[in-house]
Amino acid sequence: METKTSVSFAEQLGLKIGSVVLFLLFDKNATVRWLKRAAIAVLLMATVFTFKVELAKALITLSVLVMLGALVVRSGIGQPSRDSGADFSPHPSIPRDGPDGFGYYDAYGNFCGSSNPFDGD
Repeated sequence: METKTSVSFAEQLGLKIGSVVLFLLFDKNATVRWLKRAAIAVLLMATVFTFKVELAKALITLSVLVMLGALVVRSGIGQPSRDSGADFSPHPSIPRDGPDGFGYYDAYGNFCGSSNPFDGD
């Protein structure tokens, strides 16, 4: 027994669009084919000219968003920098990482001694 396969909406839509494109863009007669293509071009241009302000707004908005995204990616916003002091503790008596390793540093980042009790300092 054969099972019945159902045709999906996407298949039906693709079939309809394909048949419309086939009808509009292709024909055995070259003159009719080019007349159809010219009519499509005229309709497309009329649509573009009718909505030129809206299309310009959309393109400008898209370009601004792309430029802002590129700026955020290039500038590294949201990423901690090594010079930000994020790895330093706020008080000089608390051990923190610094240029000379783990130890005590003053507010200016100067090494004031090791925090290791077994260190000979």
